Amino acid sequence: MREALCCLCSPLLIGSIILWADLRRFDDGGSNKATHSGQDLVDTLVREATIICSDESAVLSFLPDKQWERYQFVVDFYKGIFITGTDEEWRQNWKSYETGYPGSLMEAYHRTALEEVKYPQDLELLQRVVRERVEVETASSIKTPALPSHDTLVVHLRLGDVVDAAVESVNELLLSQRYFYREPLRTGNGGGCGGDCENPWIAPDNLEVKEDWNAYVRPLSYYRNLLADLDSGKFTKVVLMGAAHMGQQHERDAGVSDKEGELPTKSCMYANALGLFFERELGMKATLRLGKPPDEDIVYASHAKTYVQAGGGFSKLLGDLVVEFGGEVLPERKKV
Repeated sequence: MREALCCLCSPLLIGSIILWADLRRFDDGGSNKATHSGQDLVDTLVREATIICSDESAVLSFLPDKQWERYQFVVDFYKGIFITGTDEEWRQNWKSYETGYPGSLMEAYHRTALEEVKYPQDLELLQRVVRERVEVETASSIKTPALPSHDTLVVHLRLGDVVDAAVESVNELLLSQRYFYREPLRTGNGGGCGGDCENPWIAPDNLEVKEDWNAYVRPLSYYRNLLADLDSGKFTKVVLMGAAHMGQQHERDAGVSDKEGELPTKSCMYANALGLFFERELGMKATLRLGKPPDEDIVYASHAKTYVQAGGGFSKLLGDLVVEFGGEVLPERKKV
């Protein structure tokens, strides 16, 4: 089993790389000089991240175990948004988790909801299920749950398709806010690209849907501005957590695998560049927590003292749980 928790400070890499760019503070507003400095910084970070990710094992560490591909935690938790639901539908859903993911948080959540006649989206019930999991594991001599320390900032990254299938380069994603899904401009075969592209919703010629729900991947300025008002000594460490869920693309069974774009190389570059940014520009020791099972990430992130949310439903759900457990979520929001 590959190691999914790695520090960024590799002596070999740090010793072999000489920074040639001006690492002045990034500022996405203001003079042309500041903008140029931001470009230099991004180029330097991506250049070093590219070296790190030239090692395939570094890229593979972003992929979760295949067994979790069909674990639709967020979809089923928020299911009440889309359907009214019946006891029988809820029971069938629980049975699918009981069979496919016995002992998982979602199986426990469904089972308890049925026993107590609860409904979807019950955060207090989910919090209780998570708390009970931590209590059981803490009391066990077999497995102790990994939880963040008080001086650790937990940052969730939305990786995988929204990075690797993005029209923009990693440099562009880090420089300014970009939006993944695009609005098809024409109709007909292929929607907005006249049949010349596989998916018109991410076709480069179509307009970005500039809505906050579509801002899955955040630039450097987002993190700098978000953390600007925090006490400088409040956090000494940052954990960047995420996994590259790429559907069936990442199946690498016994020699089947050489298609271009199959591995989350861009996700690897983005996350490592961001980790280097946190270390050099924000003065925190950065660690990447990668490819963990979703239940472990839920337990870990929900206990963060301060949590930085990314785009997407899973990141929002983690933030909801952080608030339920009494933590702070950035961007700041009220308890649901």
